[in-house]
Amino acid sequence: MTMASWASFIKTFRLDQELTQKEAAELLEVSQPTLSRWESGRQVPDMRTRRRIQRLVDSHAGLRNRLAREVVSRSLCAQVLLDQELRIRAISARFAELFGSEPEELERRSLEGPHPLGTVAREALEAARRGGLGRGEPALVECVGRTVGAGGRPLHLRELWIPVIVEGGHLRIRVEVMPVAESFYQQRIAAGNRIQVLTLQQQAEGRSLPTAAMRQLTGGF
Repeated sequence: MTMASWASFIKTFRLDQELTQKEAAELLEVSQPTLSRWESGRQVPDMRTRRRIQRLVDSHAGLRNRLAREVVSRSLCAQVLLDQELRIRAISARFAELFGSEPEELERRSLEGPHPLGTVAREALEAARRGGLGRGEPALVECVGRTVGAGGRPLHLRELWIPVIVEGGHLRIRVEVMPVAESFYQQRIAAGNRIQVLTLQQQAEGRSLPTAAMRQLTGGF
């Protein structure tokens, strides 16, 4: 791994496991300052240490979590995997292309802001929670949002938020996005249905999200 990719690898593992730097340092058997230098890219461990840490990481990263990240990162569609704090965990090449940014830059923006998906990201997550996500019920969310794409141009998106529960009860959300015309976005805003939620009960009753195209996105991993 390069210095940058090693830093991303360590930080992604820590955030996936929802550990503080101190907790991760104890798990990886190093000091917290050392871990901090690794994550910032100021230092790279030697080969023997890297191999030892790789074995530790492999033993702690759950299968479903790895699978969720793998599916998103290899998708031919524009997809991103978020955690419950809206931090990016995986990105498809098509998603990065839409924003004209490297994955590392989009990951940084999800941590420091502004979020790549714009303000609708927080609103969609809150809507899912109101729909039962906080009680362990996988509410689906369909919404439209406006953000900034490649070259700083306005980007209007239609999004489907699909919750995934991985090891330890941690929440991940697979978001598939499709660019739409500004006129479509404005129509949804004018109609007052910017965000739509399909709760677990509604799914059991056979209700569906607005279009067949969006329904096709709900396939499992």
